[in-house]
Parts: sequence; structure tokens; C-alpha cells
Amino acid sequence: MENEKVFLSEFIKSLTERIKPLSKKRFDATNLMKDSYNAMVAKLSSDPKPPPNFQIEQIVDEAANIVKLGRSLSQLPSRKFDILIWGLFILFDNQPPFSDDHDAFLQFKSYKPDILSSSRRLRRIVKSFLKEYPIGSGLFDKWREMIEERLNRSSHLTLDEFWENHREKFYLNATSLHAKKWRSEYSANNEFLSDLSLPLDYNFVRQIELRILEEYEVNINEVSDKLELTQRLVDLLELEEKKLKNESHIEQIADALLQPWKEEDPPPDVLKLIMQFLLKHLGDPRSSNFSSERTPNKWLRVDEDTKQIMLRWLVKESLEQFFQVVREVAFDQHWKYREEFWRAYYELDVIEDAWVSFGPKALSHAKERNLQKDSYAELLSGASNHSVLLMRMGNLTIAEFSHNGKCNIFKDENPDKPVLYKGYYNVYMLRNSPDFVQIHHGSERGTWQQRVADYVRRETGIYLESWNYL
Repeated sequence: MENEKVFLSEFIKSLTERIKPLSKKRFDATNLMKDSYNAMVAKLSSDPKPPPNFQIEQIVDEAANIVKLGRSLSQLPSRKFDILIWGLFILFDNQPPFSDDHDAFLQFKSYKPDILSSSRRLRRIVKSFLKEYPIGSGLFDKWREMIEERLNRSSHLTLDEFWENHREKFYLNATSLHAKKWRSEYSANNEFLSDLSLPLDYNFVRQIELRILEEYEVNINEVSDKLELTQRLVDLLELEEKKLKNESHIEQIADALLQPWKEEDPPPDVLKLIMQFLLKHLGDPRSSNFSSERTPNKWLRVDEDTKQIMLRWLVKESLEQFFQVVREVAFDQHWKYREEFWRAYYELDVIEDAWVSFGPKALSHAKERNLQKDSYAELLSGASNHSVLLMRMGNLTIAEFSHNGKCNIFKDENPDKPVLYKGYYNVYMLRNSPDFVQIHHGSERGTWQQRVADYVRRETGIYLESWNYL
């Protein structure tokens, strides 16, 4: 009742102030009263931003001591109690939040005294709960149900529209329900986020993102338009300035985008979209050499099983990049047979890693194609048109040169074996003390191919039939 009196008093005061200038003029009393009412609703509905955390923490400590002594929180001055509500669900110094204290919860639940009697406090506890959304708390559901019951029973006129906007957020499994709505009821991310009526940094919004990632991972293979849904998801994950909304979700993002394709690759346009997105935001998983402040390598936070899917795609991309670029600068008789031979090994799914190093001429073609800058190395000291394809198969590292270069193969125990994923290679490093060397002669008859295949089979057990490449 006290709050309604305050509201009416403020309403009458506002109305009186508006009438005074018009006392000697004709005016529309109905519209004036409506304007005054709406102005007061807006005033009472507004909520100042929470104070700094250090100030909130001080008042939470004070409130904790009151509860510990068995006293009522109603003893807190009104200003401090209002600040306390902001701190109910915050973890300070990794300590359990004040809301985990069962005695404190009972005081908030009780109507005698009713410490949540004002519309301002009810509004604030809704926002405080959604901001922190403490799903790990043992009292999470009790707080959720108590707040929902309080707002459903409230007779405050100023809360009607507010509660209508937030009621569904207090349903059981609310974040999962909103994730399903994102997929089934919305075609535009902006509309979905606008209807949430919450800042993006609220944990409730972050939890919805996690549920959407789970929905995508489970359902993408059953969706007819995989590209459209994937595009909507990656757009949702980014801020307008093209950074991730939630860096803390990197592991879940990688799992959702990659795990559905563990057994079979997605359509090429979907694969390209996912790979570009992950390279942009997580960096290249093959090496930390290219980490920077702008694109740090974040794959250490991703499960190895998930990372292997991305690596599989990158092996294919490296091979395709190399084939396309070298095809443009190599003589057909130099390269056609080598491409068919190594592509046959790729089709067997036995190339574990691949990395390319372009000489100056090929490098200019790579740049013209706008290839991802961190997806290849530069080759130094050799002929300007030479390039090298580096591969790992079993216990072997293979350095396949273009043009009239040789195929050099190194065993794992060879201390001179080249290391993949460097930014630069000297030609002499890739030719120094290999365990096996093969000149590319007799390509049409499969001569050099057979000798390389025999050596690979002896060392690794990987068998390649000649009909795979001739």
C-alpha cells in the first residue's frame, strides 16, 4: 500500500505541475493525465546502474554479518539494501554468493517483514538474478521460483509491462526454451536479441548462447538448409565489430561447429564458412608461431578430438592451395603426375599434417588469390619458381619440391628432419641429409611413384595401389 501511495502522490504532483502553466488556457485533460501517468511510470520504472563492485562487496559483507548474528536484513538502511540486491548473486573472490545462504534466502522469501515490498526492489532483483544467473547454486531454483511467485502476485502497476517482458525467463529450463525459439520462431538475430530486453553481458543471455550451440550440434545434420542455419549461428556469436561475444565459450563453439562432422564433412560452402570463422577467432591450430594480440592461438582450450577435425580440413586446404598455386607456375609435365600421386594418399586419409612453402613467384600468386596469410610459409634461397609441399605420414616427414626439385623423405629419428608450420624455410634445410631421395623421372610409366610408394609402405605400412595415381 505504501508504494501505491507514493506513486499516486508523485502522479498528482506531476499533474499539478503540468496544469499550472495551462490554468488560463484550454487544454485536453484526458491526454494531460495520460501523459503525466506515462511520465511517472517511466520515472519509477527506471533503475540506476549498479555501483562499483567494491562498494557492493562491502555491503554484502555487512549483510552477511547481520544474518550470521540472527538479525533481520530490514535493519539495513534502505539505500544499502537496494545496493545489496545487486550483489546477491555475485561471487566475490571465488567465495559462494550471499544468495547461497539459506537463512538469507528465507528472509527474502518472507512477507513478515516484507523486504521486497517496493516495485523498485522487485525490478532490481529480477535484473540482478538474470545478470548473474547463478545456475551453479544449490538454491538456484528456490530463488527463481520465489522471484517468479513475487512478481506474479505483485499489484504494482509499474511492473506490468516489465514482468510481461521477463516472465518467460523464470520458467523451468528457460534458456533451453529461448534457444529453441531462436531456431524456430526467429529469422533475424537482431529481432531475437531485441526481444530478450537484456544487455548482452548478462549471464542469462550467455547461457542461451550455450544452449543454442548445443541445439545446433545436435540438429544440424537433420536441417535441410545447413548453410543458412550455420550463417545465422556464426553471426549470432559475433559482435558488430566482428569479435566474439563470449570468449569464454571458445571450447563449446568449436565443439558445436566441428563435432557434427566427425565422420563426414559438411557441404563445401558450410565447411568453408566454419573454417574461416574459426581461423578468424581462434587462430590456426597447427602452430602457435602466428599467435598475436590480434589473432591469438586459442586452440589449447579445445578438446583434442575436436581439434583433429579442423586439422583434417586444414590438411586438405593446404594440399588444394599448393596444387592450385603451383599448377599456375609449374610446367604441366613437372607437376600433373605429382599432384595425382599425393592426392591419392590424401584420399586414403593417411596424410596427418600438411604445410606449404611458396617461393617468390608462387607467393605472388598466393597473394593474388587472397589466401589466408597465416596458412603458408615463404621459401628462401631457392629458385624463384620453386615451392615445397611438406607432409607427415606415420613416422615420415616428406618434402616434395615443385618443378625439377626432388622428393626428400626424412624419418622421425633424423635430427635434420624439417619441422612443419614455420613461417620461413631455407631450401637447404629441406634438402639436408634426407633418408630417402627420389628424382621425378618416368612419370608416365609410374617409375618414381612406385619407388616412393614402396619406401612409404616399408616404413609405415601404408599401401598405395598404382591404379590410384596412374
